[in-house]
Amino acid sequence: MNREKRLQDPLKREQYLKAHRERSARDRAIKGPEPKEEVQARVKRFYEKNRHKQLAHRAVRNAIRNKVLLREPCRECGETLSEAHHEDYSKPLEVIWLCKRHHHDLHLKQNMEKRLAEKTNI
Repeated sequence: MNREKRLQDPLKREQYLKAHRERSARDRAIKGPEPKEEVQARVKRFYEKNRHKQLAHRAVRNAIRNKVLLREPCRECGETLSEAHHEDYSKPLEVIWLCKRHHHDLHLKQNMEKRLAEKTNI
């Protein structure tokens, strides 16, 4: 059974995500913290390429500060420490609240689906 078919099975996908999280944590522990300057440079490059995302993130921060938008618990597990996830950056205040773990897993899942779609379209 090839990798793409395995990842379509929810149980296999969860096993893959768990292994990915463990591998990432192990790699971070081995490498140690990334130098501050490298992180800042990477973030700057990202926001230069993705101005619309920067504007959406800023809108959420301002809305939380001004109490227009209230931070909610993670919709998956109820964790109170949550992050805003944008499905559509053109609607900056329409967000889904997820904990760091579920937010990361959602992006992994979306990236896998995107790669799958690209491979089937070829």
